[in-house]
Amino acid sequence: MNTDQIIDAGRAAPNLEAAFPYAKELQRIVAENALWIPLVQQNAYIATRHWVDGIRPHGQYGVTLSYGQMDIELSDRDE
Repeated sequence: MNTDQIIDAGRAAPNLEAAFPYAKELQRIVAENALWIPLVQQNAYIATRHWVDGIRPHGQYGVTLSYGQMDIELSDRDE
């Protein structure tokens, strides 16, 4: 089935339960064939100290350094 046929079959289903498999298949096809083009690339400049290890910003929602936006480990400050 192509996507048009899946949409038509889902619309012709008698109820939402019967239409669910068509919606699921349509979402699978769209997700597998989706083309993602990055439009913006931001550089992250981070200043750290010798006791900060393994800092890695996620960059999921822009380059922010708020809580939950990066992985960080702290070592003993006396080293």
